[in-house]
Amino acid sequence: MRSIQEADTWAEYGVQAMVIKTPEIANLALLGFGDVFALLFDNRYLYIMDLRTESLISRWPLPEYRKSKRGSSFLAGEASWLNGLDGHNDTGLVFATSMPDHSIHLVLWKEHG
Repeated sequence: MRSIQEADTWAEYGVQAMVIKTPEIANLALLGFGDVFALLFDNRYLYIMDLRTESLISRWPLPEYRKSKRGSSFLAGEASWLNGLDGHNDTGLVFATSMPDHSIHLVLWKEHG
């Protein structure tokens, strides 16, 4: 069996490359990715991008969070909604981050009804 480094193309192994275009002024990091939406963040906001239109469609203000040296300051929650909202997958945790006082800031979906 050949390694990926020896493969003629990544496609032989089912790997597909995709470029997500973000606004030039933004310095966004990718937190979650699906067929329809991407979850991105910067120092001030958590963003939802519609991958079909490559536009930022929503943002959530972030509090002053504790930056980790190992990149573990952020955690995406249930990610099935990134493949498209179906009326059932918009529950639970969207995003969590660690705070300077070592508490945890949670962003949750609003309950139905």
